[in-house]
Amino acid sequence: MSNLEYLKKAVSGMLREFEKSPFAFPPPIAKTLGFSLVGVDEGRADVEIDARTVVHSNPVGTIHGGILCDVADAAIGVAHMTTLKEGETFTSIDLQINFFRPVWNERLNSFGVPSESCKNDFSVCLRYQEGRRKTRCASDEHGHDTAR
Repeated sequence: MSNLEYLKKAVSGMLREFEKSPFAFPPPIAKTLGFSLVGVDEGRADVEIDARTVVHSNPVGTIHGGILCDVADAAIGVAHMTTLKEGETFTSIDLQINFFRPVWNERLNSFGVPSESCKNDFSVCLRYQEGRRKTRCASDEHGHDTAR
């Protein structure tokens, strides 16, 4: 079963206990921070977190930037994972993120998609809703494919 097929089954809740992936899924960081994969397709992954200041805040009371980076990195990583063939793996070698406003208690959706420039480059749009106004932060990551 391909990574994409495995992830689609995981998202739909149709994954059977004996069906395994060479990747740890869901990854331990998802369980620790409380984010989940809510959609997946070839080269695309949608990750969601219900960010709460009582769990995810920094000392000034906003959602910690590292949480936003982790959710962005997860979407990019899973999007990249859907493109790998058997025996391939990858690692992030560069992650850049720009924050456009502080975040408090909000549901965040992160959409990872491939960049146009290179098969190993992925971009993410992290969206959150404030009333009727949608805001976002953008992130780009360069990955490196490696053989296992």
